[in-house]
Amino acid sequence: MEVVAQAGYCDQIHKLGVAMMLPGLLQGNIRFGDAFVFVYVLALGRFFMTLGSLDSATAFGGMGGSREIYISVLVEPAVMLAVLLNASRYGSTMLSQMVIDYNAFYFTIPAVLGSVAFFLVMLAENSRLPVDNPDTHLELTMIHECMTLEYSGRLLSYIHLGSMLKMLSFFVLFGALYLPLPLPMVVKVLMTALLVGLVEILNNKMRLFKVRVYLAAAVIMLAVAIIAQ
Repeated sequence: MEVVAQAGYCDQIHKLGVAMMLPGLLQGNIRFGDAFVFVYVLALGRFFMTLGSLDSATAFGGMGGSREIYISVLVEPAVMLAVLLNASRYGSTMLSQMVIDYNAFYFTIPAVLGSVAFFLVMLAENSRLPVDNPDTHLELTMIHECMTLEYSGRLLSYIHLGSMLKMLSFFVLFGALYLPLPLPMVVKVLMTALLVGLVEILNNKMRLFKVRVYLAAAVIMLAVAIIAQ
């Protein structure tokens, strides 16, 4: 169970590191961090959580870990395409160079497709509906929650805090990189949170094998956006 404990700590530490890559969290001014580093630091956290779920040697932990890896294999290509879309637009992979210039016209086909696709990927990356339901405890529908069943107390609180930090980081990225509205970052984050809540109210959790169709749609939109750009 030592690996389980260490996985809980690692999950918290890596998400704190991701949040620290966004120093302009309340100003909408992202000044540090490479997009590829950002993506793969998140992937490292998923690795540690999956390792902890397998170390618990329970049926639920193994099932949740395998489902998480299945989804990550589909999510990561979409995230990398989103990075390449911005890199080709701004000529840099640094997050500080990808912040929206509000003097430019952003309601173009590549920009709209990229925004919609990143929003879909953001829901999958953060285990939200319709890909996953973070509130369920039914063995046939759990994905991320399966990996946290062996945690309690302080370690469980670290995992939940890490999940909140991860979601907040994605909200900030969506507002700074894809939402072309000259508003304070706090307002953009609140708008994104309301939009996520609306999507969750209007949708049920999809079947696991339909997730690949959902993420394939995001990949196709990003590929079309890159070509059109």
